[in-house]
Amino acid sequence: MRGHPAVSVEPERCTERTFGADTSGEGGTRRAMDRDTQIALGRHLLHCLRQPQDSLQGEISYNDKSIYVDEAQWRQERDVLFRRYPLVAAASCQLRQPGDFVAEDLAGTPVLVVRARDGDVRAFLNVCAHRGAAVVEEPCGEARRTFACPYHGWVYDTDGRLVSIPQQGFGFEGLSLEGLRLVPLPAAERHGLVFVLPDPTGTLDLDAYLGALGPELAGYGFGAYHHFETVVRTPEVNWKLVADGFWEAYHIKVLHKRTIDPIFSGQVVAFDAYGLHHRMVAPRRSIEALRTQPEQEWNVVQHAAVLYGVFPNTVFVVQGDHMEITRIFPGAGPGEAVVHFSVFAPAYWHEEGAREHWQRNLALLLATVEAEDFRVARTIQAGAAAPAQRYQVLGRYEPALAHFHRTLRVALGQPAEVGPPVAAVPSVEAG
Repeated sequence: MRGHPAVSVEPERCTERTFGADTSGEGGTRRAMDRDTQIALGRHLLHCLRQPQDSLQGEISYNDKSIYVDEAQWRQERDVLFRRYPLVAAASCQLRQPGDFVAEDLAGTPVLVVRARDGDVRAFLNVCAHRGAAVVEEPCGEARRTFACPYHGWVYDTDGRLVSIPQQGFGFEGLSLEGLRLVPLPAAERHGLVFVLPDPTGTLDLDAYLGALGPELAGYGFGAYHHFETVVRTPEVNWKLVADGFWEAYHIKVLHKRTIDPIFSGQVVAFDAYGLHHRMVAPRRSIEALRTQPEQEWNVVQHAAVLYGVFPNTVFVVQGDHMEITRIFPGAGPGEAVVHFSVFAPAYWHEEGAREHWQRNLALLLATVEAEDFRVARTIQAGAAAPAQRYQVLGRYEPALAHFHRTLRVALGQPAEVGPPVAAVPSVEAG
């Protein structure tokens, strides 16, 4: 992969089928964000667009740049953040019917997620009980009753039970199948998302984990959406640098001046924390149209990108007419990442011309991220290892970014705040 900024993996389509009836409640379109929340956000954003200083939050904060290159930090993140916390492994719409499945590598943990015959979601280590091969090699599939290991043909059902092995009466006389099964992982399904805890000894209380974010996610009716396409990229940068690009709009006017800057309204955002998680709302230029409309008719979501950070690695984006989910994982070392970009469309996604529309949205996302965000991230990655200044400076226009790194540090048992000695910290007045 050296010399290439990103490597494409075959798209995971698994979408060419007719799904069940629309359950969104609005003829195939997303249900809205809570009305009072929309009005409060609209008022705040419209005010801050005229008074940008009122969008500032928190204090100037810092990041130690070693977090992007340090091997010990990378191992700790993999072992703590990506083993002990629930991770988004799939969308419910990818598992519509019994036997539908996805096979994922969650930061080094091979996982099989399947809709069982009773309708519940199950998750297992994708590791055969015989010799440890991956039981499922395809990224996704439909309507399976069983899964046969491609190495020796051991067969498991959708509950993970071993149901048959070849030549059992010859080479495996007396072997009981009861004790041999796929290792189950805690899994739960909420608000159109499937979460897996990659620790077979752990417990998962998803409602407690999501907290106040859960009801807000529920309001979008994401379970009625359809998986359009997932594309995987492997940039040679630390996984957190990929995430960093989502969590502030301060860079849009400069880095994205030819792509998305004409769409958005500069660095002004609305930020709210939900414990470990957070929401950032970036207004589009079209939001100015709300000034002439009655508040009860406002549809703020149509005039903004609403981004949710689901700890530790998922970016859930509500766009005007579709959803995007980006899941960001550490790669094989601190200088590598694995990024899953997914687009989800409403019920009319298959209508004439609609596929081209969603494809253009995906193409814009990839072109912007690859040609612009990844390009700059590679220079940050190189600079993080150089003997230059030790700390990044995060300004008050970047509260979501500061929250993201603060929650990571706390989860890793590190100090919530880091930075240079007080004498070296510039004052706000000094800039």
